[in-house]
Amino acid sequence: MKMSKKTASVIIWVCIIALVAVLFYLDWTKVLNNDWLMPLGFIGAIAIIGGVMFIQSRIDPESHKAWRAELLKEAEEDEKAEKEIKSLQIRRTMGGTICEFITLIMLIVSWMLIFHKQLFADADASIFKINILFTIGAIWFLVTAYFHKVMGFKPTTTKQLQLGIYRKRALAIGCAIFLIIGTLFPHTELSKAAEGLLFAFALSLLLIFASKFFINLIKK
Repeated sequence: MKMSKKTASVIIWVCIIALVAVLFYLDWTKVLNNDWLMPLGFIGAIAIIGGVMFIQSRIDPESHKAWRAELLKEAEEDEKAEKEIKSLQIRRTMGGTICEFITLIMLIVSWMLIFHKQLFADADASIFKINILFTIGAIWFLVTAYFHKVMGFKPTTTKQLQLGIYRKRALAIGCAIFLIIGTLFPHTELSKAAEGLLFAFALSLLLIFASKFFINLIKK
């Protein structure tokens, strides 16, 4: 019996998608505690990959050996490319300067509003803490856009590095926008439509944050 790399990969992805669907269903029906969702998903994904590769090694040893050899070769090539990318110096560009200027202006305006409205004196101190976190986050993303080690992933091509820098600056601007919205419109003044837009923007920011997993797949 034959099980090629393509067949094994399809089986792995189908099983992982099915696992995620089952876990979300169990969470939705309150059968599973939300705290167990991520650990079980991670453990299940590892078990599925290991299980499929083990079955392939038994029913199609030649394809399994070829797949392992290909994975080792790709790992060596990625490691070599990663070292070459790390030798590149990230320089300041006009676009980067504009992004930093816009972000800093929004942060300054936000904190002027915070002190003007005395939002730090609000009985709900959690909102003020969130403002601090968004401020730190925006500055962190701006600064780390110039350093390979804290890019969020290990770029192996110049395209990945460039997209990683864009991702960092988009996250910085996103944090600043969230901060200024929170200071201009306190939670009690938000309409249902505004809450919906804010939720959509939060989802977009989350997707940008998670985009590092997809950027790492881009090879050219």
